[in-house]
Amino acid sequence: MTLGALLQDLPAVRAAFLAGDLSESRASLVAHAVCGVDAEQRAAAEEAASCWPPMRRRMRCCRTNSTN
Repeated sequence: MTLGALLQDLPAVRAAFLAGDLSESRASLVAHAVCGVDAEQRAAAEEAASCWPPMRRRMRCCRTNSTN
């Protein structure tokens, strides 16, 4: 299955990939892993996976705020 097809059902991962927070390789690994999680836990798994690495978003936020 292609990355694009996987990301259609994973909006948080797709958004992180398009924002540059996930590389193509990491997005593919995450999408394949999240697709293997049962439906009840899928949303939580997708949200947690799309925030990887956790410090990167926080650092970007700090850089943006410090220039204002």
